[in-house]
This record gives sequence, structure tokens and C-alpha cells, in this order.
Amino acid sequence: MTELRRVAVTINQARAVIAVGPEAPPALTRRLAGILPYATELHYAKISGQSVLFLVPFFVAPQQAVHVNRLVRGTVAYWPNRQQILFYYGAFEKEDASVLVLGRIAEGLDQVAASGEALRQGTPALIRLEALA
Repeated sequence: MTELRRVAVTINQARAVIAVGPEAPPALTRRLAGILPYATELHYAKISGQSVLFLVPFFVAPQQAVHVNRLVRGTVAYWPNRQQILFYYGAFEKEDASVLVLGRIAEGLDQVAASGEALRQGTPALIRLEALA
């Protein structure tokens, strides 16, 4: 299997690209690569601030975890305790939790933010992820 470096994201009609970071735990990138292409419902993270999330059908142990207070806009993170991947597109709530950083939204962050705000207003969304060469 080729190393996962970039992931194409489609949220309804909006497009974005995740750049997998060098800090991403290898177990996380392997598990994500193993389910791609992947499609599911996207949700607005009501208690986490301006972020969207989706459930993934795998668990990765919380090694190399980073406290959420260190995350910046555009971060893509995996919550081990919730088996969710989140896209942080704006301000987020102060929370005492740690996540695994997968990477960042390298392209299309404004589209992710617009999709998140539409979700917050009640517009349903589907997300699709595919590995990019």
C-alpha cells in the first residue's frame, strides 16, 4: 500500500483536500487508508465549537496525542474516545481532551467552513473521502 499523503474530500458539492502531516501516527494513516474511498454523514460538532465531524469504523490507540488547546484553524484530528474525525474550521470551545492530529485542510477550508455553518443551520451533508496520488 502506498503511503497516504493527501485525501480528497467532497461535502455535498464542496471540495477540499487534506494534507496528511508528518506528525500523523502511522497507525492512524494506515487505518484511514484501509477504508478509502469512504462516504458517510457529516455532523456539526455542537459542543466542540466550529468544527464538523464524522464517525469512522476503526479505533486507533491515543498515542502521540495533542491537547485540543494546541490545535489551529484547518486542523484535521481523530478523537480516539469517540472514533470520530473532526475538521476544525474556526474557533472551538475550551475542552480538556486530547486528539491525534492527522493533518490539515490544505485546500478548500472556506468550503468546509461554509458546509459546517450550513450543517449548523440544519442542512444535511454527506462527506466522501478518497486517496489522492
